[in-house]
Amino acid sequence: MSPSWGCEHRMCSRRKVRGHLDLMKLRTRFALIIVFGILGVLGVGFWVVQNDQEQALTDVAHRRASAVLAVATASRRMVKESLRPAISDELGRFTPEAMSSTFVTRATFERLSAELADYVYRQPTLNPLNPTNKADAFEAALIERFRRDPDLDVINGTREVEGRRLYYVARPEVVEERCLDCHGNPENAPPGLVERYGTESGFGWKPGEIAGLTLVTVPIDDLLGHQATLGAHVLLVFLVATVGLFLLMLFSFDRIVNRRIEKASEVMAAVEAHPDLCVRVPEIGSDELTDMARAFNRMADSVRDSTINLETRVRDRTRELEEARDEARRAERAKDEFLANMSHELRTPLTAILGYAEELEIRRDELSASCAESVRVISDNGKHLMHLINDILDLSKILAGRMEIESEDWSPFEIIEDVQSLLEVKARQKRVELEVVVEGMLPEQMKGDAARVKQILINLVGNALKFTEEGRVTLSARFERDGPSGRLLFDVADTGIGMSEEQAARLFERFRQADMSTTRRFGGTGLGLDISRRLAELMGGRLSLVHSEVGKGSTFRLELPMEDLEDLRLIRQAPKRSERDTGLAHTDGGLACRVLVAEDNPVNQRIVLRILERFGADVDVVGDGSQAVDAALEAERDGAPFSVVLMDMHMPVMDGVAAIKELRARGYERPIVVLTAAILPHEQERCREAGCDAFAAKPVDRHALFEILFELTTIPVA
Repeated sequence: MSPSWGCEHRMCSRRKVRGHLDLMKLRTRFALIIVFGILGVLGVGFWVVQNDQEQALTDVAHRRASAVLAVATASRRMVKESLRPAISDELGRFTPEAMSSTFVTRATFERLSAELADYVYRQPTLNPLNPTNKADAFEAALIERFRRDPDLDVINGTREVEGRRLYYVARPEVVEERCLDCHGNPENAPPGLVERYGTESGFGWKPGEIAGLTLVTVPIDDLLGHQATLGAHVLLVFLVATVGLFLLMLFSFDRIVNRRIEKASEVMAAVEAHPDLCVRVPEIGSDELTDMARAFNRMADSVRDSTINLETRVRDRTRELEEARDEARRAERAKDEFLANMSHELRTPLTAILGYAEELEIRRDELSASCAESVRVISDNGKHLMHLINDILDLSKILAGRMEIESEDWSPFEIIEDVQSLLEVKARQKRVELEVVVEGMLPEQMKGDAARVKQILINLVGNALKFTEEGRVTLSARFERDGPSGRLLFDVADTGIGMSEEQAARLFERFRQADMSTTRRFGGTGLGLDISRRLAELMGGRLSLVHSEVGKGSTFRLELPMEDLEDLRLIRQAPKRSERDTGLAHTDGGLACRVLVAEDNPVNQRIVLRILERFGADVDVVGDGSQAVDAALEAERDGAPFSVVLMDMHMPVMDGVAAIKELRARGYERPIVVLTAAILPHEQERCREAGCDAFAAKPVDRHALFEILFELTTIPVA
């Protein structure tokens, strides 16, 4: 185990302890503080009482020993000063029982021990006359201490003998001149002393020498018992008093502090959950908690007022936002209605204008040169106006976030061929070469919105042709792998007027071209590139200006991502589409079917009738939705049903959507194509929900209409 692990473990333990302490309630913390404080006081008090009791015991034992020592000293003095001289004169010889102070005192205490057990008096020495006075090991040690420290005049303490606790007091016995009468030279000793104890021990003492000591021992077991009993009583009383004090303090804290804090906490929690409540903390007394309650109540009143004001402001702002939202929705609906009506009102006459212009262009060999030129001008300006309408509608859908990008299989080769075929005529008219280059192999199929890709490329190639007076416009395509994904790149390069860096910087801005002179010279709205860029981004791709130089031309690039390459199949050239696939090779006489046209505008009726008859269709025309329902159902009952119904959206009596719903509700299952000038997303959604099968936009594009009808009918091309 590493030291760092140990440190981390200890730090973690400390953090856990701190966490537990943080979770404790105030009452628990206060109780713990009191408990620890009481334990500390108890410890100190017990130590003080114990020391005092020990000192008192020592004092009592010392007094006992001092009393015994005083009695012994008095006894010895009496023997030395009174008894021994009197008896010595009478007896004329030394008798220890009457003349030895040590002997008499010891004997007295030996007799006293029967009454006072363990009260002992001794005068031990290292060189005694009487063997009874021979110092034991303990006594010899005391004598040695006195000898080592001549200034020491008393030694006291406790000792244990055979399980009994004793207190002793020892004083040194210093040899005096008169002591030499008995303990000096044996030859000078009293005759009775030598006869009794002999000369082997007890002689040779010297003046000033510590020969022995006076030792008094008294029992203290009774004192220790009293001390223990007293200590237990004191401790018990102290504990009872402490517990009582603890409970009193806890009760007082609970009454004075804790309950008020808990009440305040409940009120605070309630106010926090519902700031508008009128509940407040009770203001009891005039202490600090009352000040806190008063301050909180003031704050709660302020918060309540602020909350009410805030809620009022929020309601006002919400109402204003809802009104603004409703206004925005109304404006959006008004804008949609305006765009739909504008589209309808503009496309309806354009249908006639472009329809008749196309009819005249078909018969241009029958017209004079000036008339043919006039027809061309009418057709070009009509198409320009139609493109402008389409651009405005596309931009409005993009800005509103309602532009839908389809996900369908499409062929890059078919898109390139369509763009080339649509713009070849314009290129030939300007005597500009339109070149298509496919670099390497391209995917056979891709997922995406083919119509939007074609729209972008037509815009790029159309712009290139518009700004190129001579030279060429090149549409090139190539595929690049990038790990698990890839990208399809379309480059449109021209040899036209080009742009400066300043002009290129604002190229993709709405309603912008290179400059005003460009607009005056070449026309256009400046919407095409902005719409194309936004469409590319909606498809996950990117449209950018690769290079441009004034007088030398420009190069634009459309980049489309391809994420899943698992089923990718690259081919070098797609097979040429048959006339049946394109539906564009022969439109005249190509449809042998019966078509019902519901259109309220007489001019448009004639235009659509002419176009369909050129397709080879058998056409019936009605003027409103109600007539269309009756005609379609009647033909079905007669066994000569219509192959397709072309239904205009806006008609009197019954509009196109209502007519479609009525037909579907009555079990009509044949194809219905909505012929409309309103192509906004919500309008298309209404038609789909009603049950239409396809859309044909006004002005009518004969090739697009032929493709739709050809796809919906099962009659082969004639």
